[in-house]
Amino acid sequence: MKHLFYLILTALVTTLPIAAQDDLVTKIDELVSQSYNMDLFSGTVTVAENGKPIYQKAIGYADIENKVPNKMNTAFNFGSIGKMFTGAAILKLAEEEKLNLDDNIDKYINYFPEEIAKKITIRHLLKHEAGLGDYLNNPKFRQNVNSYRSLNDLMNLIKDEQLLFEPGTSNRYSNSGYATLGAVIESVTGKSFYVAIDNLILEPLGLQHTYYSTVNQVRDKVVKYFRTMEGTIMRTPFQDWPSPAGGEYSTTDDLLKFVQGLFYSNKVLSDESKALFINRFDENRKSTWQDILNDERFVPFWAGGAPGLNAAIVQYLKRNITVTILTNFGPPFAINLGNQIKSIIDTGNYLPIQIPLEEKIYKTYIENGVDYVETNFKQLIAGYRLMGTEDLIINQIGYTLISMGKIDDAIKLFTVNTKLFPEVANVFDSLAEAYMNNGNKEKAVENYKKVLELEPNSATASQSLKRLEEKQ
Repeated sequence: MKHLFYLILTALVTTLPIAAQDDLVTKIDELVSQSYNMDLFSGTVTVAENGKPIYQKAIGYADIENKVPNKMNTAFNFGSIGKMFTGAAILKLAEEEKLNLDDNIDKYINYFPEEIAKKITIRHLLKHEAGLGDYLNNPKFRQNVNSYRSLNDLMNLIKDEQLLFEPGTSNRYSNSGYATLGAVIESVTGKSFYVAIDNLILEPLGLQHTYYSTVNQVRDKVVKYFRTMEGTIMRTPFQDWPSPAGGEYSTTDDLLKFVQGLFYSNKVLSDESKALFINRFDENRKSTWQDILNDERFVPFWAGGAPGLNAAIVQYLKRNITVTILTNFGPPFAINLGNQIKSIIDTGNYLPIQIPLEEKIYKTYIENGVDYVETNFKQLIAGYRLMGTEDLIINQIGYTLISMGKIDDAIKLFTVNTKLFPEVANVFDSLAEAYMNNGNKEKAVENYKKVLELEPNSATASQSLKRLEEKQ
């Protein structure tokens, strides 16, 4: 599963007075406890106002089998929350005039061919506009994760990936792009990425329980779990190695200190850089930092996740209310809890707690068949907060089924997805991959050709199709 990273700007429905704080805390605790009792959360939660916690809870187990409880000082993998640290470090180096966001990366690193490096700027990388992909999905990486422990190892993998589009012409979430930013940081500072983050971010903000250069002290102390589509909690085989794209460890208290130090002091960033950070590194967005602090619509939501880990930060910038959540359950559990706590802050209440949408759809498929899922898809997803586009829902179920060895079921559901979203290239790409894995080259070729009809510049489809046609 890809790490997640996104920024959401939303308008507040209402604003609760401080006098309602006791009711707010009661509701949050009720929500957290119910989520735990339904096997939908295990981890830590901190809610703070003006940097001071008004609610904290550790619940569940760091190790279920050995009954090791989670504690407030338990450090969890925060996934793509790490991109916040990488982005802030880049802005800090820009303030120090050690780099410029619009410099091409060939000025700093020499991993890529010159014709590619001269097209990609640092800002492209920050905005996911460089055309780079996701090393987590690279077959070479997935076949032997332990071979890519260093940033240099990763960059020697990433440098050979084909561009998905011309830099600056489109946008696609990219772990490879943020790993490349780490290589730029190493070049500029002359230090390892992890030591550089210690120096640029952790030390100035006093983050003593966030682990970059010292990540090995804590990475094996929490067991990672996932909830199967049958509703069972199991250990995940996911192996995590931190990178500039994320995967380091922290506590909810330290994430609170990070947010407070980053946005409500100038220990790391100037006001101009803070505004650029919130404006998604887009120089064309003209909101100043004071504009942002005066506007209740600025409520960014950051998240990270992979099998066995999920993290969420919600920050009401004007009111300075912070929500930090960490869990050793995979997505979407911290994300869902963050949205529900936000609902309590906004409205005084939360929505009925539901099992994950993918689990619901899979159970519906088992009980009623694939045709029922196709016919009733809109009704099945009604009432759920979606973290991405609708086509990604069944797509995720299909890949989970492949990992379970149920490739025929995956093909049936991927096929439904192509009927529901016939204009989305990615759904045909997933179906083609499933057919290829199942040995049906003819169907794989057919669907990769459909991908290229919809997305002519798809390097992945072109390469896969070429390999398949060579074998025929």
